[in-house]
Amino acid sequence: MRTEEPGGNLSAVHIAPNPAVDQLFVRFDLKEMESLRYAVHDLTGRLMTEGEFGNLNAGKNTRTLELGNLPSGMYQLEVISGSGSRTEKFVVERR
Repeated sequence: MRTEEPGGNLSAVHIAPNPAVDQLFVRFDLKEMESLRYAVHDLTGRLMTEGEFGNLNAGKNTRTLELGNLPSGMYQLEVISGSGSRTEKFVVERR
């Protein structure tokens, strides 16, 4: 399920694989060069991890998130630009 807030410069956020085990690939498009941040919350809203994707060029971008510290469960990834954010839900499955 996807929740979208005004993303401004940020569009078309996709994540894979879902469910994930150790890594999550985050693909998104930027209309202009911009620095992006991310935050991962559990479904109660508790912040689990956050970080910077850094200053990225316009166009298609892919970044990898390491999920090794997250227990099995459902989470929300929020990708944050200076003008808005996009949120995607994902599942972590431990074997």
